[in-house]
Amino acid sequence: VLVAIVPVFLFGYSTGVLNAPESVIFPSHTMSQWSTAVSSFCIGGIVGANVSGNLADKYGRRRCLLWFGGYLNIIAGLLHVFTPTMSGLIVARVLVGFAGGTSTVITPMYLGEIAPSHIKGSTGTMTQLSIVLGIMASILMAIPFCTETKWRFIFVPLPALAFLFVLCVPCLLPESPKWLLLNNYVTRYSDITANADDESSIEEEVEMSLGGILHESTSLSNGQVVDTFPGNDDVGISGEYNSEDEDRDNHSHNDRSRNNSASTSNGSTTNAMPNSSMDNSSFRSFLTHRSNRIAFTSSI
Repeated sequence: VLVAIVPVFLFGYSTGVLNAPESVIFPSHTMSQWSTAVSSFCIGGIVGANVSGNLADKYGRRRCLLWFGGYLNIIAGLLHVFTPTMSGLIVARVLVGFAGGTSTVITPMYLGEIAPSHIKGSTGTMTQLSIVLGIMASILMAIPFCTETKWRFIFVPLPALAFLFVLCVPCLLPESPKWLLLNNYVTRYSDITANADDESSIEEEVEMSLGGILHESTSLSNGQVVDTFPGNDDVGISGEYNSEDEDRDNHSHNDRSRNNSASTSNGSTTNAMPNSSMDNSSFRSFLTHRSNRIAFTSSI
């Protein structure tokens, strides 16, 4: 968690870093130049926040955090430190704003998907806390270096922390299990969740997500469900929901109800999700079939 919140900490740091040294950074700058430098951060943030969701869905949460929270912050931070003119500072502010915008979307998403269910709320608050701490750190950093000769040192934490983040990501941050399962990386998902205590909750979230995505992205006509997920051809589901499927669902539901009743009477509970011993093909078949059932029922 401490590694994952570094990008949003840097977002907070970038937000407050220009407050104190306004009078010492290129003292001959005009009001319009300074206003542009400050507002360009917001422009980059808006763009980054709007595109980050699609990028995270396509390339993965961990990879996008590494790209934008790591590499882009290094480039923008070095440009802050070594820029020779106000124009260079404006470009740096756009880049760091874009990195911050993506981080404020992807970091909470990532933390929510990797955190155990009983501490999801606590990890979620780390995003806001790290932003506030970043703003405070930028103000404290400006106290000893707010002079015409030392102001560049105020920006040094940006590339320095981003570089440490890049070094730590491959070792300490796994990819989101939910994203892996949604994108059919079942083997990698199994490796990551091998020691997880709440694997079933992740599977339930994925099942619900698959059902919603399939319902939104498929054509439903006369009980036809077109499967648009790549790699599901070997699952053995044609996409057509017929009476045999409905009978099988009803029998399965009745069997689960009887099993749950029997288990409850014995003082135990059962989980309708497949157990961890189910092979990859069976699990994918389970998810796809349940998703088709959800989409068909919703269309009715």
